[in-house]
Amino acid sequence: MLTPRLPGVKLTQTVRGHASPMMPSKSAPRLPPELLQNCRVLPSRYDLLAFIPKHKVIAEVGVAFGDFSENLLRSCEPSVFLAIDTFILHTLAELWGKSPKETFGDRTHLQYYLSRFAELIEQNKLQVLEGDSSARIDMLEDNSVDIFYVDGDHSYEGVQRDLTAITRKIAHGGLIIMNDYIMHDQHNPYGVVQATNEFMIRENWEMLFFCLEPFMFCDVVLAKASGGRPEAVDHISRLEAENVFLQQSIKTIHQSTSWKLTAPLRKLRLMFGRPTP
Repeated sequence: MLTPRLPGVKLTQTVRGHASPMMPSKSAPRLPPELLQNCRVLPSRYDLLAFIPKHKVIAEVGVAFGDFSENLLRSCEPSVFLAIDTFILHTLAELWGKSPKETFGDRTHLQYYLSRFAELIEQNKLQVLEGDSSARIDMLEDNSVDIFYVDGDHSYEGVQRDLTAITRKIAHGGLIIMNDYIMHDQHNPYGVVQATNEFMIRENWEMLFFCLEPFMFCDVVLAKASGGRPEAVDHISRLEAENVFLQQSIKTIHQSTSWKLTAPLRKLRLMFGRPTP
């Protein structure tokens, strides 16, 4: 999710009489082919959810309203979910084109998030960590988080700090998902692409997925490269094999004589509101 920027100077230049975003002065290093050899393109980050292992420890860095938190919680069923944010959106004058009060009412950003996920917090399945993202990540146990979803400070320095902290906290075979892998929004330059590419080259992490988005605020999924197939790729292959098996099983059932003979009965049960076995 695109994180609102705090009030600051707009960096623009004039092109043929129109104001346009100023491109970042720092270019992103070119990724070597071996760090892209297992990469696949997906239609969106929501399609990625099917490939994320279930029952893992997930940390979302930058949760905003909690909309994508909800998707991660529902689809991935994490054993523990860590929600990391500064929780200051209620202090902004404008939030995605409207007043923060339209979303939060008289509550703070933190109070809104706590209320939205109160049941999971009560069950100790969701922990809220308020504060600077890299500092909060640093406080976690080493090798304790399986998946980091990073949508925090989009500046080059901010992304660098988050990734540096994450390398000590991520478990073996873990995944790092970088949100908003783009050079700028309509007003501000970003450093996500530059810092991410530098991290991949320096630490030998490869890209597994490139998730498209209508305005190209895309997600990329990273895994530690090992010279062979990373564990995440094997997990994905198993999921795909299971999916093929299930599709074949369903097709076999639909083509069976018993399925065809019982079709009228299923239709009657549907008409009268009875569940079909």
